[in-house]
Amino acid sequence: MREEPNIWNATEDLRGTAATLIRDHHKHLISAHIEYLWRRKARLTGGRFTLGSAKLATEKDLALAGRSIHFIITVAADFWKRAPEGKQVALLDHELSHCGFDYEGNPVLYAHDAEEFASVIRRHGVWREDLQPFVNAAKQLALQFDAEPKENLTDERAAQKLEMVA
Repeated sequence: MREEPNIWNATEDLRGTAATLIRDHHKHLISAHIEYLWRRKARLTGGRFTLGSAKLATEKDLALAGRSIHFIITVAADFWKRAPEGKQVALLDHELSHCGFDYEGNPVLYAHDAEEFASVIRRHGVWREDLQPFVNAAKQLALQFDAEPKENLTDERAAQKLEMVA
C-alpha cells in the first residue's frame, strides 16, 4: 500500500493568494521565481507548530525543478484547510516577508523584525531598541481572538489555537 506523500505542489488557491499579496505588498517579488508546496501536517519545532517556511532554492532544487527558482515556500496543508481566510493570508504574507533580493540581485532570506520571549518583555519591558517598532505596530492593532475559553481546551488544542494566531 502506497503511503500519502508528505510534500506536494500547492494548489491554485494558495498560488492565487500569493500572487495577490505580491501585487499588493511585495512588489519586489513580482519577478521572483517562487515555488509553493504543501506539507501534509504542521511540524512541531522547539515546542511550537511550524505552519510554514521559506527557503532559498538550492542547486538540487533547481535540478529537480528543471527551471529557475529563487525561493520555496512550504505551507502546512492541515492548517490551511481549517484556518479562516484571514489567517491563511497572514501566514503567506509572513513567509513572503522573508523573501527578497540584495543590492546585486541575489535572492536572500530576511530574518524576523523582532525575536524575543513574551515573558522577558513582561518582566523587563521593551529593553532593546529594535523591539520598539514591533511593539508600536502591535499596539495599533485590535487583535481579536476566538471567544472559546482556554479552560475548555486540551493542552494540544490550546497550543494549536495559539499558533494559529501567529
